[in-house]
Amino acid sequence: MVGRQECIRSVRKERIKLEKLRDAQVRRVYQTNMASRCREVKHALQEASVEEVWKVVKEVIVSSAARACGIDKRRNGMKKRTRRWNDEVQFAIRRMKRLYKEMLNADTEEARQRYSEANSEARRVVRKAKNEEWVQFGRVIEKEAIGNQ
Repeated sequence: MVGRQECIRSVRKERIKLEKLRDAQVRRVYQTNMASRCREVKHALQEASVEEVWKVVKEVIVSSAARACGIDKRRNGMKKRTRRWNDEVQFAIRRMKRLYKEMLNADTEEARQRYSEANSEARRVVRKAKNEEWVQFGRVIEKEAIGNQ
């Protein structure tokens, strides 16, 4: 049997925060970087093959965007936490897990009942947090839809 630590591979991915280009200041910095690096592209056009020109153009675009917008480091392409994972949810899940371990050790009806109640409470708290997250997401979408008209 393979241990849990061996099965989980943590892959770090870097992503350029392109959403920051909506900000006029960041967009200006990006455009300035692109204009200053334009000479490299012109030089590559005169002396290089198509593949080499593409490499230079890609490097200029990516490095200018990274410099202006910044880089977001993620594991497995996802953020570590969701908005719904708050202190209340964390407390309920920890309590449920603790009572589960106690139920396994004690193996009594009382321990089973306490775990069942904690499990129901944890599910209720998670459901409430998910619903709040969806309501907040709906507000953001409505706000963006109104702003795009």
